[in-house]
Amino acid sequence: MSEARAGLLATGDREAAAEASLMLADIAWRQGLRDEMDGYLEEARALVEGTPRSRAQVAVLCEVARYEMLADRLENARELGGEALRLAEELGFDDLRAHVLNTVGAARADLGEEEGFAELEESIALATRLNSIPDMLRGHNNLTALHILKGDLTRTRAASEKTLELAKHFGHRGQVRFIEAGADVANRYMAGEWDDALERAESVIAEAEAGARFYQLGLMYAVRGQIRLGRGDANGAESDAELTVELVRPVKDPQALYPDLAMAAAIFLSVGNEARAGQTLTEVVAGLRELHRLGFAVIELPLQAWVAVTLGRTSDLVEVIEPEPFKSPWLRAALAVASRDFRAAADLFSGMSIVSYEAFFSLRAAERFVEEGRRAEADEQLRRALAFYRSVGATRYVREGEALLAASA
Repeated sequence: MSEARAGLLATGDREAAAEASLMLADIAWRQGLRDEMDGYLEEARALVEGTPRSRAQVAVLCEVARYEMLADRLENARELGGEALRLAEELGFDDLRAHVLNTVGAARADLGEEEGFAELEESIALATRLNSIPDMLRGHNNLTALHILKGDLTRTRAASEKTLELAKHFGHRGQVRFIEAGADVANRYMAGEWDDALERAESVIAEAEAGARFYQLGLMYAVRGQIRLGRGDANGAESDAELTVELVRPVKDPQALYPDLAMAAAIFLSVGNEARAGQTLTEVVAGLRELHRLGFAVIELPLQAWVAVTLGRTSDLVEVIEPEPFKSPWLRAALAVASRDFRAAADLFSGMSIVSYEAFFSLRAAERFVEEGRRAEADEQLRRALAFYRSVGATRYVREGEALLAASA
């Protein structure tokens, strides 16, 4: 592709070269290389700058809006996407209209605007009519992601399975790989299917160790690290946390960076490495402060709140996240944790069908109730946590729970 772009430039075909640069940007993004992606995107913008209105110019604007959305610069994405949408309509590029409707819809839904869902549905319908398979699949994938942002794991999994089925049907291997090396693993972990999640994560990790690159590879190590931690492998968990941090930093997108760092920080804290947990918390707080809206950065935020509470740095995090106007279940759970209302956090996760975190915060609630001499409430939370942890072989948490059970007797 790089050679093709160079050849197009040599012949003076700037518009075709710009489209080649967009393809290279997408490849870099899918490999988790945000800086390389930014470089290719800037090349594409420069190639169409000052040219008459054209398909290439609209395509570049569509992609700029898309990457702004992925960076959680949601207002920018909505504005640039709106401009791209107007141009696509004026010039009659229906496929680009479907593409940018997806971006605008996702950005608006991330902002908590229900109208965004209608725009996503319109994008999917238009892409389906035009037989634009990548945009149809991208629309389904973004709807899936919005379900988890709104705290509905059941609908998330159903939508993910539908998207995966469609991707396989149309032979879109890239989308299949994106789902199987990301959401498929995380969703199973959150649903409490630890054995399945671990097997899938290790399969992706094995491919990566053989040379493949994955956008969500840091997440695979984070999930494996969480399971290793629960099952008593503290050294393995800490190693995975370090790899998570190393691998997700080049990705940079808030939807990947801050959730992965939250999981890593929780592992560091759990194994007694308060210094690394604190460093990671500092990195997250600084990064969140730069975001005008949190978007998908709220995913896993309750774990980061637990780290902040434990380290006595609650105010550092709360002052950054509390102003967020879209109070998703994730954000409400994080604020509950920050106020040390761990039972409320567990209840929120129960409503989201995210049983792994329901159990974790039930255990934390029991710990607090034992400290306060509230034995009946402690026992209720311990029964809730231990039933799950015994079912998945989480020996670390079973030991913690049984020790608290004895203390509350």
